[in-house]
Amino acid sequence: MASSFPGIDTSHLTAMTDDFGLFQHARFEKPNKSTGYALDDNARALIVALELGEYSLAEKYLGFIKFCQARSGLFHNKITWRKRKRHAADHGDCFGRVVWACGHAMQSKAPKAMKKECKKIFSKAKRFFPLVEDAKTMSLCLLGCVNYYRARASPKKMLRRYINDFGNRIVEKFEANASKAWLWFEHMLSYCNAKIPQALFEAYRVTNNKRFLKTALVSFDFLVKKTFLKKCFVPIGQAGWCRPNGMRALFDQQPIEAATMTEAAVSAYLATGNPKFQKIAKNSFGWFFGNNLTKETVYNPKNGGVFDGIAANTINENQGAESVVSYLIARVELAKALGKTIK
Repeated sequence: MASSFPGIDTSHLTAMTDDFGLFQHARFEKPNKSTGYALDDNARALIVALELGEYSLAEKYLGFIKFCQARSGLFHNKITWRKRKRHAADHGDCFGRVVWACGHAMQSKAPKAMKKECKKIFSKAKRFFPLVEDAKTMSLCLLGCVNYYRARASPKKMLRRYINDFGNRIVEKFEANASKAWLWFEHMLSYCNAKIPQALFEAYRVTNNKRFLKTALVSFDFLVKKTFLKKCFVPIGQAGWCRPNGMRALFDQQPIEAATMTEAAVSAYLATGNPKFQKIAKNSFGWFFGNNLTKETVYNPKNGGVFDGIAANTINENQGAESVVSYLIARVELAKALGKTIK
């Protein structure tokens, strides 16, 4: 595992982006244009671009988000390379990621015109907040509301109501599903698990609600115990996930898991000041650089890309959008925990 991590390189992110948006998949380092685009990726890419001050890229990702929002306020996730919407608009994960991205934009240094557009998108989407029931989607929406709340001229009363509502509903899911041996929000650990406690840590930071903090700490500790072998991060594998009464899958391991675990550990550190969370953040991020079961380096220093995953006997050398944007968000967040610049 590397003792220090490289600075930001957006070469691959830029290569995966055309004038319309960020392509979803790649064949090795080249975009696989025939598979089209995903809103999930473009929403996260907007966060990256704003954090790095890459406003020309941010304009493309924001334009893509606007294209995907239906008149109702819901979102189409998958778009073909011919710019056709593949599925009906809904309020699944992509909905939550757009709310997160637009909320993030509101407290960023983005130009006023971009913030105005993000405010419109958020405002059209918020009517569907009561319909969101999935724990991860609620967590993404909660992160968006927290980020928006931190903006200087935000509608604090309204956003605080949303934050408390999402936070309380997430805690209720924990109380309904947790047992002495299974301290989690659902009866399965699957993908992006760490986003749920992360959202509660961030909600605690703006509300000081101890109920949010207690649930975040207990659930995150449970996740750490399930995904670390000493200091080696072992994310829940896609080939079976993990359930209360069954074996957990070790493979295939995806970059987004190391990234979201890093982000959650950073939020835990910022919420508590406990340096143990800095170590968890660094060890989680180290997955990209060989701190994993197969000792594979997943980050590609030649172009700033990230390989798409680790299987038991091989590495997926395609370098898709989710892999690179997840890595870049985690890299930015890690700098906050370690107190280091990112360029």
